[in-house]
Amino acid sequence: MYPALRMTSRQTTDALAWRGLMVHADTHKLDNGDPFPEMQLRLLDGSTVTIPDETMGKWSVLITYRNYDNESCREYLTRFQECYETFTRKKVALIAASALHKDDARKGAEDLKLDFPVAYGLIPREFSILTGAFYDPLERTINPSGFLIDPSGRIALVVYSSGPAGLLDPDDTLKLIEEIDASRPR
Repeated sequence: MYPALRMTSRQTTDALAWRGLMVHADTHKLDNGDPFPEMQLRLLDGSTVTIPDETMGKWSVLITYRNYDNESCREYLTRFQECYETFTRKKVALIAASALHKDDARKGAEDLKLDFPVAYGLIPREFSILTGAFYDPLERTINPSGFLIDPSGRIALVVYSSGPAGLLDPDDTLKLIEEIDASRPR
């Protein structure tokens, strides 16, 4: 099908990934209104957070990213950092998570000067089983996904990406929270 090419292992993985060979576990994808599955995340500060239990009663956003070597992931995280003060002011919990080892996650968070909590060490296949997110079994990474979780622990919006486009936007997320809150009976 494809001509024989001499590629390094990394090039082969990149070629496979960009041909859309990201996978997700044999499970359904989460949809608006679904309860977010309970999971405990290990944070860089040494604490843990259980979502959605510990975020009940307020909006929360969980974003996943592949790694810090990926330009689109750096831009993605930087956009959320630029809006973090607004998330905090509006009492919206924001957490980024990846399958990275703790040291790699810490270095990236420091390099990007991320102020919001960063979780590490997710197991890609297990995360995919729980959420339906795409992951790369060769690289053992989770593709960017964004989960907007309402104060009752249910999905208000989920965005799955199998590549570097179609990511959850922080400004749009904040606008959606405002719209949903404004439409609720007082």
